[in-house]
Amino acid sequence: MSVPTSVQLVQLKLEFETEEEYEGYRVELRRKGEEAVLWNPNRSRARSTEWGKTLVVRVPASIFTEGNYRLMLLAMTTEGELEEISHYDFSIVRK
Repeated sequence: MSVPTSVQLVQLKLEFETEEEYEGYRVELRRKGEEAVLWNPNRSRARSTEWGKTLVVRVPASIFTEGNYRLMLLAMTTEGELEEISHYDFSIVRK
């Protein structure tokens, strides 16, 4: 993904399928292969679509340098536990 240096926010649209109902969702942005969380917003709600769910997140562009990233999608269970339900790998090029 190419991110111009003039951009302030990067909008990512996550599409996923799940049959379970969760209390909410959380995303965590990391550099691929690293454990440190670079960014995670407050709890998010997904919207239902005909085929699954969609979650839109807006990440400050200043977080990104060139490289490979992983966006983890976590779901909050009714017991308050977080479980990973998906992840998205992508690369950033700054121009």
